[in-house]
Amino acid sequence: MTDVFRLPSRYQEFNQELKKHKHTSPVWAALMAIRQKLTLLDRSTGEVITKSFNRKERDGEAVDRRTKVLQIEFTEVEGFSPHNFCYVRSLAEAGLEPEILKQVITKLPSAHNVWVLDHVEDQPTREWNLRAITTKILQP
Repeated sequence: MTDVFRLPSRYQEFNQELKKHKHTSPVWAALMAIRQKLTLLDRSTGEVITKSFNRKERDGEAVDRRTKVLQIEFTEVEGFSPHNFCYVRSLAEAGLEPEILKQVITKLPSAHNVWVLDHVEDQPTREWNLRAITTKILQP
């Protein structure tokens, strides 16, 4: 009868791993929620940027001027580089639905999202590529 209560030899290791997993899961969930919010914020920022530019201002010099002004006005905020400025604008111009942003884009590294936005022109192919990566159809 005492054998029933005897713990397996690797029980302590298993127990520690289980505790570690339990403690990291809420952190991961919180980070994903923050990333979703930031991605939606990027998109809305890109929409504002797109609306504020007229046709003549879509060149690199206009982007450089605007980012310098924002960097001066918002010294406590990082991320107003010309590259980020163009990224949030292209995110808005891509026309991706908010659900795709939440379900797909937030799960991928930013570099992949930027690559897809820069290199894949049509909407269906862009969405397929993003979904395929998140469901691991494509090999990295």
